Amino acid sequence: MDTGTIRRNLSGTTREVTQELGKAVGQVDPNVGKVVSDTGEQLSNIVEGLPDVQSNQLLP
Repeated sequence: MDTGTIRRNLSGTTREVTQELGKAVGQVDPNVGKVVSDTGEQLSNIVEGLPDVQSNQLLP
């Protein structure tokens, strides 16, 4: 599996988990729920923006 695939999977998982967490928290406090969702979206975008790295570049 290349790093591009790993990055896309991690980005999608981050987005899904934080959206669900945001919904759950939002039932208690809508403002905090929105912050959780927005932060997750930002994290997901950061992960998507990471450069591809070949596995041979990870080892010395």
